[in-house]
Amino acid sequence: MEVRDPDSKKDVLVELLDQGMVLVTLDARAEGVDVPRHLREDAQLRLNLSYRFGLPMELDEAGVRATLTFAGSAYPCRLPWRALYLFVSHVTGRPVLFPGDVPPEFAGAGLQYVMQPSARRAAGRPRIKLVSGAGTESTVPESDEPSPKTPPRRGHLRVVK
Repeated sequence: MEVRDPDSKKDVLVELLDQGMVLVTLDARAEGVDVPRHLREDAQLRLNLSYRFGLPMELDEAGVRATLTFAGSAYPCRLPWRALYLFVSHVTGRPVLFPGDVPPEFAGAGLQYVMQPSARRAAGRPRIKLVSGAGTESTVPESDEPSPKTPPRRGHLRVVK
């Protein structure tokens, strides 16, 4: 896992977005965050960002402003940089952690993010697992996005002449 200085968040996110979709983890309780009401108390809110969504997205000095869809409805989200603390590229699987912005309840001694394959899914599909020094664990649910290492499926249609 790559650990970075918070000053480089915008540069890192731009680099990852240029490669493809990025899973960002943020503390939705932080000041200035605007997401749908039912998500506002989530300290580990995970959102997918991509230029390919075809919806407005802007990265500036304040943070990310992006229109995202939730249950089929578009919502104009505002994500300040200080609320974002983990980026994971869907393309490469590269995680980038900003430890200074991790919510206090997760920032205890020995807390780290570990990429592990899922027991429920095919080997090699990453998920993020919170592991504290006391041995307690909290698992972050996986994304339904296909892993970049999964070979493409063959189409089910064929040409009949």
